[in-house]
Amino acid sequence: SNFAPMYYLSPNKIIFTSARRNGVVNDPEKQDSKYLCDLYYSECLDSIWQRPVNFGRPVNSALHEGAGYVTPDDVMLFTRWSDANREETFIYMAKMTDGKFFEAFKLNQNVNVPGYKSMQPFVNFDGTRLFFSSNRPGGLGGFDIWCSVIDENGFIGPAKNLGAPINTPGDEVSPFFHAVSSTLYYSSSGLPGMGGLDVFKSYFNSDDSVYTFPKNMGGPVNSSKDDAYFIMERTQQR
Repeated sequence: SNFAPMYYLSPNKIIFTSARRNGVVNDPEKQDSKYLCDLYYSECLDSIWQRPVNFGRPVNSALHEGAGYVTPDDVMLFTRWSDANREETFIYMAKMTDGKFFEAFKLNQNVNVPGYKSMQPFVNFDGTRLFFSSNRPGGLGGFDIWCSVIDENGFIGPAKNLGAPINTPGDEVSPFFHAVSSTLYYSSSGLPGMGGLDVFKSYFNSDDSVYTFPKNMGGPVNSSKDDAYFIMERTQQR
């Protein structure tokens, strides 16, 4: 499995999620890393993507880690979950200094609610908003897109449901906010589409704090299968 790509501070470097051999495990005799998701990164040099590198500990563990994002302030947010409890998925944060990560910690109940799933974090370019997907109480049904304000001290406030027309009784996942065009991209199964999850986009009017009605991206972006984790480089060249 290889999924959830995200640019890593540069259009020539990405983070992605993968379950493959030689990942992080606690007990190699009892655990097989090809069934456990870890976070990896790869850099494009001379138009060739290099061999992926596992972030290793403390970001990766003997649990599942995925859907990572690194802010310009060298803070990584990612999803962590366990096969032992499929009903819960939480967002974690790990701070980085000189390329080295400190121990990751779970965000509080402003984001993570016990017994529910919060996942796929994304922080806007100026670091003031955290977007994520969750099936926590207070939504419109299934997974919804939620947003928390991040203050100047890095404190993440209570999450607010983006409401309709962004969210529906179906599932809304994998948010990505493109700062240059002020556009939210995400995937939904609850809006008219081509089948399964489709990628939609919605322009955010900052003057009125209103999102326009989502527009289906159509083919070839969408298909009859599930389509998610859409990303775009800041200049829209990739």
